[in-house]
Amino acid sequence: MIPVGITIIGNWAFSGCRGLASVIIPETVTCIGDSAFRGCTGLVSVIILEGIINLGNNVFVGRKSLASVTIPEGVSRIGDYAFFNCSGLVSAAIPTSVTSIGKQAFADCTGLAAITIPEGVTVIGKDAFDNYEILASVTIREGVADIGRTAFSGCKSLASVTIPPGVTSIGAQAFWECFRLKSITIPGNVITIDNWTFAGCSNLVSVTILEGVTTIGVEAFVSCRSLTFLILPDSVTRIGSGAFKGCYNLKPEVRADIEKRFGNGVF
Repeated sequence: MIPVGITIIGNWAFSGCRGLASVIIPETVTCIGDSAFRGCTGLVSVIILEGIINLGNNVFVGRKSLASVTIPEGVSRIGDYAFFNCSGLVSAAIPTSVTSIGKQAFADCTGLAAITIPEGVTVIGKDAFDNYEILASVTIREGVADIGRTAFSGCKSLASVTIPPGVTSIGAQAFWECFRLKSITIPGNVITIDNWTFAGCSNLVSVTILEGVTTIGVEAFVSCRSLTFLILPDSVTRIGSGAFKGCYNLKPEVRADIEKRFGNGVF
């Protein structure tokens, strides 16, 4: 256990301590610095007591033996790559105090099956949950405004995700090749559906785009070959080339309407 009274664990503080198996971080600590436990290959258990405000970049990167972590209330930021490639991680609770999840913060945590992003989070960074094999469900609470580029890219088992109405930006390839995703509703505050956002979602059957969205990017829904039902509001004024290329099962009347409004280049 780190002694009570310590307030900061500095950058690289325990980096490379391969024999370290468990750590208890007391409530007096408010900041864990960048790469503080990087290279602690034997680390299995981490208990972080309430008091931490900032989890730095690369804090637990690559700790494949780490099975669970509880991030206490009070933490406002989870840094870039904080838990990157912690492939043994099966449980990670994100508290309501968190406002920012850094880029690749939980990327390649291939053992996680469900994630709840609390309402305090406003930014989900680039690649934050990229490349999950078994992640089946994502709950994004009201409050999130920005879903970063490739945030859930390659989450092959992701079957269910709800995008709350407060979201204003969904980055390119955010849900690229989420093969099991079957339906999605895009709220009207999202002005642009970026390039390749849902590309390769081969089991996506139903897409509802709400009034307010104006632009659908290049190949946004390319190779969504199961897509049958599409609600496209009048607010959409621009569709990028190949946006619906390979969407062979779109209802004929929907396809005809899109071609009439935007030409056949979108297919």
